[in-house]
Amino acid sequence: EIFVAFTSESLKVSVSELTFCTFLPTEILRTYEVMLDMVLSALPQSVDSVATPEGKAAFIWILGEYGELLSNSPYILEEVSKHISEEESSLVKLSLLTAMMKLFFKRPPECQEMLGRLLEYAIGQLY
Repeated sequence: EIFVAFTSESLKVSVSELTFCTFLPTEILRTYEVMLDMVLSALPQSVDSVATPEGKAAFIWILGEYGELLSNSPYILEEVSKHISEEESSLVKLSLLTAMMKLFFKRPPECQEMLGRLLEYAIGQLY
């Protein structure tokens, strides 16, 4: 869980076990970029602990939005994308495709093959 304490002088954050809620990436990380390093350092260890579709989507969003700052972000997304056919949530699938596209423009050599597989899967789902 993420504990965030707001005071008039500072922002204090304590991360024990990282789980996400839907407002975390869009509201907190964009507003308080000081938290970015702390959240990014906890991401690789937290990939298996995120269970809800909203949490997975937020996790994936962070990797797409700030993936250039985390050396193994393409490989974390690759692991997530390997299980896309088992994923029931369209929110997670769309988030994964969007994040991979964003990361492709930041780190093309590492993402080209994965993005191709995701696009092939997505097109196959339409027809």
